[in-house]
Amino acid sequence: MKKIISILLSIVFVLSMTASAFASEEISENNIYFTFDDTPYNSMTSDFIEYEVQQGEEVRVNVLSCTWYPHTCNIEIGILNLDNGMDYAGPESGGSCTDTLVFGDMDAGRYMVFVRNTSAATVIEGSIRYSLTSAYG
Repeated sequence: MKKIISILLSIVFVLSMTASAFASEEISENNIYFTFDDTPYNSMTSDFIEYEVQQGEEVRVNVLSCTWYPHTCNIEIGILNLDNGMDYAGPESGGSCTDTLVFGDMDAGRYMVFVRNTSAATVIEGSIRYSLTSAYG
């Protein structure tokens, strides 16, 4: 009987550890890549991968590398809520960047990562490699 109780307690412990790990890390996508060529002023480009975000979560877009030409163009990297149209972005300039963009206390919904050209000149070519994570704040 003691052996059965010990085994059951072990199973409960493992399940509780697994459940808490999943509760704190809802999204974890690594090394996603897309290009944003021929992007005119105020246009958004995305990889169209949707991420489900829960109410109150913090979302981190870890920009591993991002380059674009002409380097005089300014861009924004951010996330777009596909359910309500709200977007959250951080500005980037100089033709290349690495950055971690943190967006807190998000509304629940489906989101996607985007790049937007904020300069009058067209971005001729560009690419971004990122990872995305979310957790309750």
